[in-house]
Amino acid sequence: MIAIEAALSVFLLCGAGLVAQNLWTLISTPTGFDPNHVLAMRLTLSARQQADSRADPALHEYLEEIAAIPGVDSAATVTGPPLRSAGVGTADVVGVRDRTGALKKMIGVGETHRVSADYFRTLRIPLLSGRTFRDDDDLRHPYVAIVNQEFARRFGLGGDVLRKQFFGDAPVPITIVGMVGDVRTRGLQAAPVPEVYLSSLQIDGPNVYLIVRSTIPPGQLVKLVKAVIHSSSSDQAVFGISTMEELVADTLTEQRFDVFLIGTFALLAIAMAAAGMYSVVSCLVSQRTSEVAIRIALGASRGAIVRTILGTTTAWMVAGLACGLGLGLITRNIIRSLSRTTVDGSWWMYVSVVLFFLVVTLVAAYLPVRRAILLDPAIALRCE
Repeated sequence: MIAIEAALSVFLLCGAGLVAQNLWTLISTPTGFDPNHVLAMRLTLSARQQADSRADPALHEYLEEIAAIPGVDSAATVTGPPLRSAGVGTADVVGVRDRTGALKKMIGVGETHRVSADYFRTLRIPLLSGRTFRDDDDLRHPYVAIVNQEFARRFGLGGDVLRKQFFGDAPVPITIVGMVGDVRTRGLQAAPVPEVYLSSLQIDGPNVYLIVRSTIPPGQLVKLVKAVIHSSSSDQAVFGISTMEELVADTLTEQRFDVFLIGTFALLAIAMAAAGMYSVVSCLVSQRTSEVAIRIALGASRGAIVRTILGTTTAWMVAGLACGLGLGLITRNIIRSLSRTTVDGSWWMYVSVVLFFLVVTLVAAYLPVRRAILLDPAIALRCE
């Protein structure tokens, strides 16, 4: 029975260690932007605002007024914040002209986003080459775009992306004017995908997120931003308010739950194993009191007494530990698929599991073994 408890404990500890290591890996994964002191909220333009002849007119006015609030560093709009994978759409086929003028086509290119001029500054996404959007990147000028590093890598452009032209669903050429760092758009577990950023003054739409970087407390900032928006348009809907730090934390909700669930079962199992170890050793000490007393009277060392008590029990415990560890290694792919874990588990994680289990079981056996070692032979034999 104690071997089964040991095997189950080690197996569950391996699973808990695997998902915990995965959670730590995701927490340590660079997002590609700075979520600190950034507030995000969703806006939906009214029918009256959408009927305006200019692209994104109301939003542009909002940004100017919000940026003027004391304590606000910058403000921008985007079709969907990072980690939410909410762009204008996916670019299924994109053609890029190289230096020779030849057209390279790529199928299954990532996502397209509509952003305002200060978007990259607001989220502190690094500009690697070229420039960001300007206020004159509007419908009066040719279409321009900013791409990420993965876009350049996927097309084999390296760092030479400026002034390249590409074609999306429409035949209108779009000129690349800048390249920025990669951002985890589809979650921390997904690798960066090729992304295209378009100017919100050239491509309009009714649904956007407002991103504001500020040193003002979030609750106070929300009131100030709403006051600015409603002063211009009382029917403007503002909802889905959260900080970017909360959005990042929300992407790890499932992983945290997996760690809590499997970790709870693992702790319960090891508690049962520890209780079993304590009970078995206590029972052995009680059953073999006379034998232990005689051995002590004949001059047996403390080590010999410990081996007498723990010999068979330790063998079963080690056998259970080995079975549990082997089962954890064999079934780790199943655990990974059930918990959506992306890591295989490092050697130090499995070593930590073994050491933790051994420490717990040794602590559980300490009191009954100590009682046997300190046994007075005369008193014990008299009682018998």
